Amino acid sequence: MWEELETGIKIYAKNTPYFGEGNKDADILVVFDHPFEKQLVGSENFKVLSNIFNFVKIDLNNCYFTYLVKYEPLNLVEESERKESMIYLLQEIYLVKPKYIICIGEEVFNYLYKYYTNTKNEKLVIDISKCVGNVYDFYGIGLIPIYDMFKVKSLTYNEKKKMADILRGVNKW
Repeated sequence: MWEELETGIKIYAKNTPYFGEGNKDADILVVFDHPFEKQLVGSENFKVLSNIFNFVKIDLNNCYFTYLVKYEPLNLVEESERKESMIYLLQEIYLVKPKYIICIGEEVFNYLYKYYTNTKNEKLVIDISKCVGNVYDFYGIGLIPIYDMFKVKSLTYNEKKKMADILRGVNKW
């Protein structure tokens, strides 16, 4: 199944394809929006996330890391690109069978939320600051929105605490 997924991603990608990395039997699936750097593990975004995960005691070895959009977009990511990419993310979710999906940033959370609720309004934007600190249902899997790694540095103490508290709970549930 993993080979078929990778073949599908190679065919669909508009340029260099990016594949998920990490434990394929993980309890936690982490979804970034799209590639910013040549690699996910080891990137600046990953370093920020790994510091957060270490702080809240989430084992990186129990995580699978992936992107919603599986290639580096040439311009801004369009809704149609996320929609097209969703089939591959759903396959990854099916294969990994995580207990939790951690959405990195507002774009990923909005897209997964709209997909799950079958919302057709592309202009609807759910403010992530009102969602961080909560766990949502995604077909029986806990969906946890957190702030984009670029935003983490500018968060207030209370915003950081809210994010850390919900992530700490992942190990307890």
